[in-house]
Amino acid sequence: MRHSLRVLVSRRGLRVLTLNALAAFGLLSGVVQLVTAVWSFKDGLWHPGWIVAGIILASLAWGLSRALPPRRLRREFRRPDMTVSVVVGDLFDQEAHLVVGFSDTFDTDTTDNVVISAKSVLGQLLQRVYGGDRDRLDAELVSALRDEKVEKVEPKGAKRGGKTSSPALALGLSTFEQGTSQPGQTPARLR
Repeated sequence: MRHSLRVLVSRRGLRVLTLNALAAFGLLSGVVQLVTAVWSFKDGLWHPGWIVAGIILASLAWGLSRALPPRRLRREFRRPDMTVSVVVGDLFDQEAHLVVGFSDTFDTDTTDNVVISAKSVLGQLLQRVYGGDRDRLDAELVSALRDEKVEKVEPKGAKRGGKTSSPALALGLSTFEQGTSQPGQTPARLR
């Protein structure tokens, strides 16, 4: 619920709410005007204040229904036979396998948000799953990448620290300092 409220009060949420509420207000007001133009009411509309209040409430309800994000989106596919669900909430609270993407240099440094942002999924993984223990995460990555061969070493000034590049892997990350290995060899940290 907190997430939904946060989305609602965001710039996008307020814009969607306003646009949809105004559209609904215009449509409902137009219907009332059409009804009063086609049918003549000798004594005017019944309880016009209640009609205006109803239009305003219905317009706001429509705007809210359009602005609040759905709790779950689900799509079933026949080929291949699978179902994809997108669930609103905290990624780390889901009972599912979590896949976190990394660059080809497997950076894990969130210091001052220069290399990796602490707000990124990788930064949150480091804090929430590894308790901020970057050395432990790097050690697990070194272990996972032990049999991978370094493809190239970037010049020292190309990136902060000069990193080596490994093939893209679904699992793993680590940082390799320039000079720990040559292209085509296993880095010293991985031996």
